Amino acid sequence: MLWRRRPKMMMLALALVGLLALAGCSLPGQATVQTATPAPIVPPTATVTPTATPIPPTPTATPIPPTPTPSAATPREIYRKVSPAVVTIVTRVVRGNQRGTGFGTGVIFDRQGHILTNNHVVEGGQQYEVILADGVRRPATVVGTDPATDLAVMKMDGGVPGIAAFGDSSRLEPGQPVVAIGSALGEFTNTVTTGIVSGLHRDLEREDGTILEGLIQTDAAINPGNSGGPLLNDQSEVIGINTAVIRQSGQGRTGSVAEGIGFSVPSNVAKVVSERIVAEGTIARPGLGIKTMPVTPGMAAQENLAVQEGALIIDLLVGGPAATAGIQRQDVIVSIDNKAINKDVSYNTLLLGYRPGATATMTIARGQDRFSVQVTFGEADQ
Repeated sequence: MLWRRRPKMMMLALALVGLLALAGCSLPGQATVQTATPAPIVPPTATVTPTATPIPPTPTATPIPPTPTPSAATPREIYRKVSPAVVTIVTRVVRGNQRGTGFGTGVIFDRQGHILTNNHVVEGGQQYEVILADGVRRPATVVGTDPATDLAVMKMDGGVPGIAAFGDSSRLEPGQPVVAIGSALGEFTNTVTTGIVSGLHRDLEREDGTILEGLIQTDAAINPGNSGGPLLNDQSEVIGINTAVIRQSGQGRTGSVAEGIGFSVPSNVAKVVSERIVAEGTIARPGLGIKTMPVTPGMAAQENLAVQEGALIIDLLVGGPAATAGIQRQDVIVSIDNKAINKDVSYNTLLLGYRPGATATMTIARGQDRFSVQVTFGEADQ
């Protein structure tokens, strides 16, 4: 019967050993069996992929709209705007027992009633009167004149019916439309004519041999009586003062009849001259005791000059400022204080920036040589 109990004890011992092993315990005298400790389970963390901060779009500059070009006024609109500022000038001349009356045109340019016109319109007169666009007559006086540019300033009595503004004559181009207003023949007051700028930088010899330089040429009809009237651009601005017209070319030698060749003093010259006369009562023009002619390519070839532009000295006063400085006949004045004399800026225009007694450095061309001389201006003979 013992043999039956052994297996039971063996089974019990085996059961205890198994139980102890499963419990992770060690028995005396036996190797300790350790089971691998499972790694703790870490809950998965969400991987955050960094996203780039979006760069805001570069702001685009708001385009600046182009400056609108002023619309061109029609001749009718120009006439309506400027005509009240245009006057007919009546000049009464008394010479001994002879009496005469001349007519011209002028344009009012400020609130004080100053009128810009031509010197030859008022020259020799003793009494003056202006006729407004509405027919009203006003007495007027001469404030001052500048024969070199054929300009004069008058002042009328009473209220001002209108004012004309100056434009920039340096911006003119051939082909631009222009309007002229004037008292044609002294009888047809405020006559309006139209045309274009036919040319720029024209020089015109007068009866006394002096030269009007840098004139605007136009084909707008200019008749006797129109002298001193405004030449206007399509913005109703004065860009010239009408001063002369050619009726016959060749001075009687050829008898060729000319049409549509009128000339105006540029507004940039007229504005400077008128402002000086209003401020000082006169234009004290500096002089060097010389007579000059503008140099052109044709003249340069004819006179065998080494320069294409400048002022050619054709006459020289002995003992005058130029002669004292060593300047000679047939010299060419190229520049004054580094300001070049050319088709855009004449010798006489540069002189407007100086007064008698002032000094200047002139660049002179004599043959192939160039040199500088310092001159002191005297007062010009007018």
